[in-house]
Parts: sequence; C-alpha cells; structure tokens
Amino acid sequence: RLLANAYGRQGRFAESVEYIERWHREGHEDPLGINAVKFWLASGLSHKNLGNHGEARHRFEACIAEGDPAKEHQRGFLARAHSLLGQLDIEAGDAAAAELHFGAALSLLPKDGIQKAEVLKHQAQLAAKRGNWNQSSALLGEAGRMYEEANDPQGRFSVALERGNLA
Repeated sequence: RLLANAYGRQGRFAESVEYIERWHREGHEDPLGINAVKFWLASGLSHKNLGNHGEARHRFEACIAEGDPAKEHQRGFLARAHSLLGQLDIEAGDAAAAELHFGAALSLLPKDGIQKAEVLKHQAQLAAKRGNWNQSSALLGEAGRMYEEANDPQGRFSVALERGNLA
C-alpha cells in the first residue's frame, strides 16, 4: 500500500493502480471494514488521474455502494468518493448530479477541515461553470479559511490557483 501511495504522489498512476489492485487481491485483516472502501476510492482516483473517467466513476460508485455512512471511520472515504463523482459530473456537464454528490459529501463531513474545504472548492468550480462568480468566490473564501485553520499550504495554494482561474 505504501508503494502505491508513493507512485501516486509521483504522478505514476498506472503503477499506483497496479499496486493497489495487488494489495486488494492479497487480502488483509480489516477490523474496521474499510479496506474495500479504500480500495475502490484509491483505485478510482488513480483511474481518474489517468483520464479513465468511466472506470473512475465505476470505482467511486462501488466505493459508495460498499460503504456504510453509519460507520464513522468510513465517512471521509465516502465523502471523497461523492466529491470526486461531483467533479466528474461537472466535466460531463451534469450540474444537477454534481450538486447531489456535493450535498452528500457535505452531509458526511459535519466539521470544518481539509476534506470539507475540498468539497467547497469543487462546489466553487460548479458555481464558476454556471457563471455565478460571487458564489464561487465565497465558496473559495470559505475553503481557504479551512485550509488556513488546518495549516495546509497545498490547500491554500490550490484555492489561489482556482481564484486565478476565475480572473
């Protein structure tokens, strides 16, 4: 699993998904019941980064189907799957589906933090796509505040990039 993460951070997504698949096939102890949820999310993200959006969508949907929102330790993974599906929906031109996924993601993340900031950033992309610049700016401001409070420089930088895209 560590090797898969390292390949992902290096942008070597084909190798990452290969190791994720191998790790999943090996089967590991899973007292929290999160391995399948993590597998579908991580492999879906690698496929998204490879441009295989259909396969990514399938895997994010499998993550959600496999998960149980009643289990607190799964909520972050499920929220991320919803948020990434929303991003794919924006790219596919399905704003209504994107809104539903972002709403589902936020419902799983009641507290402010890095993951909630990511969802707000994706909502800002949708607002911008719709031409609602004020809403997009407000969402980016809120996301930026959360990244600042979490002391996340990468998150703050990503908000700055999104603001640049609005200009």
